[in-house]
Amino acid sequence: MHLFSFILAINFLSSVSGYETNNGTSTTDDELYMDEYKQAMMSLHSNQEDLWYHLDCDEILNEEELPIHSVETWQHARQVYKKIAGDASTSNDDQVQDGFEVAHEVKRESSEGRGIFAAQDIKKGQLIWSTKKTVRFENDYSYRKFILELGLDNREFACDALDFTYVHDGNLLSIDLDEGSMCNNGEEDANVGCDEVEAMKYRGGCTDNYFALRDIHAHEELLCGYYEMYFEDETTDEAEVNPQYYMATK
Repeated sequence: MHLFSFILAINFLSSVSGYETNNGTSTTDDELYMDEYKQAMMSLHSNQEDLWYHLDCDEILNEEELPIHSVETWQHARQVYKKIAGDASTSNDDQVQDGFEVAHEVKRESSEGRGIFAAQDIKKGQLIWSTKKTVRFENDYSYRKFILELGLDNREFACDALDFTYVHDGNLLSIDLDEGSMCNNGEEDANVGCDEVEAMKYRGGCTDNYFALRDIHAHEELLCGYYEMYFEDETTDEAEVNPQYYMATK
């Protein structure tokens, strides 16, 4: 029997006859499913598609209103990351809530469903956001473990985390664990991106800091120039920043 079919069969049997742990206490269907699923996924060379399917992300993120996550949810995700990454953790600046340097608000007024909107006027060249809350994973095993830990109590956020993932520096799976992840791609209309002159003033330059590309008015949506951010080097292939490609080649 295929391993995933076995997991689903276990879940089905638990709903019919009930399961008990070794100490005699019962577990819910969701708890049993996630426990068995987690053990199986950790033993497999699974990719993003596997995680997406088994967390039922198509259903969860196909809802009419996608979730706007609370400050506590983001904080919890960063705590889970630190627990899993240990000494390899790249999370820093615990004293700040997020990487934003301007007042902002996440709302469901974007054509993409959710978006970040300026809550103040912003001048061209002003620093908007930096990677203070960006986390990176040394390997896809720790990444899978992180996603599955999130899914144990918040599948919506776990699915969003999958969707927010990108590849940094060609070999590190990365997630911006703050509302910076909600920045929609503006393409030619982008108003947030690299300002090479201003970037010289900040550690990490344009790799870790994103600036206003023009004057932005309060209540205007912040739109990121993702192509510019990830394809500064003309030799970079689109697949190289695709986490699915990364996990498939490991």
